[in-house]
Amino acid sequence: MRRILTFLVVLAVLVGVGGASWMLLQRAQTQPEPVQTATTVQRDIVDLVVITGSVVPREEVELKPRVAGVITELLVEPGQQVRKGETIAKIKVVANESSVADFQSRVRAAKLAVADAQRQETDLEALSSTGAISSEEVRAARLATKLRKEDHRAAKDGLRAVKEGALRRGTEAANLVISTVDGTVLAVPVKEGSSVVDSNSFNEGTTVATVADMDDLVFIGWVDESDVGRVRPQMPTVLSVGALDDVAVEGVVERIAPKGEERRGVTQFEVRASVEHPEGHTLRAGYSANARVEIQRRDAVLAIPEKLLQFEDEAPFVEVRVGVEPPQFERRAVTLGLSDGVYAEVLDGVAAEDAIKVPIVTAD
Repeated sequence: MRRILTFLVVLAVLVGVGGASWMLLQRAQTQPEPVQTATTVQRDIVDLVVITGSVVPREEVELKPRVAGVITELLVEPGQQVRKGETIAKIKVVANESSVADFQSRVRAAKLAVADAQRQETDLEALSSTGAISSEEVRAARLATKLRKEDHRAAKDGLRAVKEGALRRGTEAANLVISTVDGTVLAVPVKEGSSVVDSNSFNEGTTVATVADMDDLVFIGWVDESDVGRVRPQMPTVLSVGALDDVAVEGVVERIAPKGEERRGVTQFEVRASVEHPEGHTLRAGYSANARVEIQRRDAVLAIPEKLLQFEDEAPFVEVRVGVEPPQFERRAVTLGLSDGVYAEVLDGVAAEDAIKVPIVTAD
């Protein structure tokens, strides 16, 4: 029994040693992974600043009523063309009882004042005919009568305006909303029957319609503080409008805001650029767009993918193959030029035919 046990132990040890030897042999025979290489390319490199924003009219005018009341008639709808001086809406004034009572009292007082002035004028004319008073006093009485009549007329106009909104200002009635510019109606945020508030010193008033010239559009976008110093006025831009596939809209940077605003936790600066209408296409207010501002460019230069670059103390270098079997690589420092974030221009260090090692990226 003891001999059988000894035999089994020896057999187990031999099997273990044999298995380990076989595994080591397999590892020794495993071929190393092939080293990947890439070559330089001839291409254009463009340094761009991309600005996100939208296309909007250069000027939008909000039309507001001059009296408070209820809209009885809307004469326009979005998309309609209007001319300066054209009526947009009509308003029925809802009279304020306190204001009506106040103006009615003014009318009655003014009427009494007119009657009293006329009586005094008649009495003075009678005295003047007898020579008891001078003609100057009569002229003064006549002027007083005219002034009292003017006060009476103003009080009646005020009462009419409070009750009906029909006070005439030149040739326009105060209860009419009139377009102040030529353009396209962009929005009509109210409906017939809606109550509106007039624009005054204490209230900006209810917007009845928004009108803009759709032939004069601009791009408004926001650029990060890291890029705003690279953008200058008069730089050409190319807009990619989301609603217009494969249509390049040209423009020019007009203005860069001198003060930034914090948006989504990042300080950004507003940029405005002119927009040229693309032939055969319609631009609408509010279209989202990206403006590409070209800062620098290099045409047909020697470039390498930035993934081939390695750095030591911030100095770039690459590994160039100098032997095939077995693969051998030589470390070379490179001088870089313009970069677009994917490819970098190579000024010195490698040639067009060089095979460059692709570094193995390891997870930290």
